[in-house]
Amino acid sequence: MDKKIYFVSGLPRSGSTLFVNILNQNPDFHATGSSGLIDVVKNIRDTFEVNPFFRAMSEEENMERRKGALLGAIEGYFTGTEATVCFDKNRLWPGMLEMLSFLYGKENIKVICCVRDIRDILASFEILHRKTAHGGSTSQERANPSLNSTSLGRAASLMENTEVVGFAKNTVLDALQRGFNDQMYCLDYDYLTNEPKACMNKIYDYIGEDYYDHNFDNVEAVTVEDDRVHGFKDLHKIRPNVEPQEPKWPIVYDGMTLNAPFWKNLETYCTFWRGE
Repeated sequence: MDKKIYFVSGLPRSGSTLFVNILNQNPDFHATGSSGLIDVVKNIRDTFEVNPFFRAMSEEENMERRKGALLGAIEGYFTGTEATVCFDKNRLWPGMLEMLSFLYGKENIKVICCVRDIRDILASFEILHRKTAHGGSTSQERANPSLNSTSLGRAASLMENTEVVGFAKNTVLDALQRGFNDQMYCLDYDYLTNEPKACMNKIYDYIGEDYYDHNFDNVEAVTVEDDRVHGFKDLHKIRPNVEPQEPKWPIVYDGMTLNAPFWKNLETYCTFWRGE
């Protein structure tokens, strides 16, 4: 394989779409939008566990063939690009680090996890809800219309362990607690938007690639995703200019019980991502 492969993961509404499109300015890089590669890999892995022909192999041969099939799927996925450095984006990669260690060796894994103050993540979803509620409901609303009938209820719903924000948060934290700190770089949204050049310098240092002079005043959206699949309009729309964003949660949830334990607990993650 003549390509290096890295992984992008993290929390929703934390700048991952912006980040991969910045990466794609580098002609030596290819970064995907939200990718289903991980599901292909998981299906191959699980097939080796349940298929009777594979189970009949010796354990040594099973593992050898399994490794070859998994590597072939990951590396073959990028054969259509001339880029020498590839990034695959999916929020589930932190849960698959043991498998990636089996394939590449733990010391060779690099995952960039996009993170953000969770209060602003929830505010971002709430803003999208208010823009699109006239056109239909989300899966969360249909599953629990009572909880999702208020702004605070929608925030609490998104933080449940089975929902998009709570699940992603737990996935990142669990990987860190499993001992993969050196394999994961937490890329804070506020750092990226306030100091993009310094931030990208650190990313290049982390992955060990030569720095590229990015244009932060004109980031073209080269990854395309149909957001109707997710029930929100403009979920992956980005601004062409990378510039600081004021916190939106104090305005979106203005007048609500922001001192309640629910919000205080979320505040702790902001300092955690930044290593404070």
